This record gives sequence, structure tokens and C-alpha cells, in this order.
Amino acid sequence: MTTTAQDLIGPAIASSVANDQGTSELANNPDELLGVLSRRIRQVYTMAAMPKGLGGMGKGYYFATSQTVVVASSPVALAEAAFRHSVTKNGGRVAVVSQQDLDDARAEMPPAVVIEGNKLRTAGRTHDPVAGDQLLIRYTPLPLVLTSTADYVGALVAGDPTSTVWPGWVGDPYLVAWLSRYLAIKAGDRDPQELQAVETDLKAAADLFSATVGVDAARLVQDVEDT
Repeated sequence: MTTTAQDLIGPAIASSVANDQGTSELANNPDELLGVLSRRIRQVYTMAAMPKGLGGMGKGYYFATSQTVVVASSPVALAEAAFRHSVTKNGGRVAVVSQQDLDDARAEMPPAVVIEGNKLRTAGRTHDPVAGDQLLIRYTPLPLVLTSTADYVGALVAGDPTSTVWPGWVGDPYLVAWLSRYLAIKAGDRDPQELQAVETDLKAAADLFSATVGVDAARLVQDVEDT
């Protein structure tokens, strides 16, 4: 199931007659709504990637994928990630250490690599990976920023619906409800009864989405942007 930004923006605007074209300035500002959606989607990926100890509900692997990297004599660029779960070599764990810990002689024992500035290099000690070694990095990617209403939610390659694993059956209702609340709160002219209905819809959608991607539902209903 593939979802475009318009598939979310349209229903969110239609959720209230106050958003009808010509009535609400915000509803006629697709650039702002694209920015709001894009930021929220990236936040969702980041929250879903978090292991339980950092605020996630489970292992945080719903959107995870793998990247094979060959160590080189100079730093190797990595794919943009919301969270990196593990680095392995031939199935064995490779630690990720900081240059500061290496300098202070308190880094984990080999094998280890340094990942800084979205680039990977060997830690440079005996038994650390060397140039030519192949590593498997398990990570949750950050989807591309939405720039058009025709862009696919969660896509890693622009315009390619096969590059997204967005769970539209639960994710779409959640984002529509979340964007509907954004529109309602920013408009500042909705009556309390309508606002309560919007909050109720969002909570119900967040509960279902939460169970699928492994994010605490309470986190999914907070942080309404007001930009």
C-alpha cells in the first residue's frame, strides 16, 4: 500500500468545513502542510527506531533495513539513519566507539569502528576491521523530505513507491488525524466540542498505529507543531 502526501492532506482538510477552500488560509498552503507532515513522519521513524530503553515500546525494528559497507582506508559515507541498531562482521558484533573514548583509552575492546559525521572508519587498533572488510549495518533510515504532494510517504528514493514500507492501513488514519488536529489548533477558531472530537479520533488512530510500529501511543499524540 503506497500513500502520497496528497492522500493525507486532502482528507485532513476535508475533516472540517472550517478548512474549506477559501475559508482557511492554512488549508490553502500546501508547502507548510508538506513541511509539517515531513517533520512528523521523520519523527515517527526516529521514535519507532528507538529501543525500549530509550523510549520505544519494543526492539524498534519496524522500519529497519540493512546496508553492506566495505571498510576503506578513508571514511566511508553511510546512508542517513534515524537510528543505527547494530554493526556486524561475519555475524559477529562490531562495537561502535567514539574517537574521544579511543583517545582516553576507554573504548570497548576490538573489533570496533568509529561512526562520526555519518561516516564510518576503523578504530585502527589490532583486531579492529581493516580496509577490505565487509560489515553489515542494521539501521532505520530517514525517509526523504516531502517536497511535492505527489511524493510517497516513507520513500527512500524520490518517486519510487517500492522504496517505502509505510504501513498505510494504520499510518494513514493516524497522520490524517494528526494533521487535522494541527489545522484545528493553528486556526484557533474551533469550538471545544469539535476539538474534543479531533483529539478522540487522534487517540484512537494512535493506539492502532502504536501497536504496529512499536511507539508509545502517548508520544504519538503529543508535540503538535505550531510553526
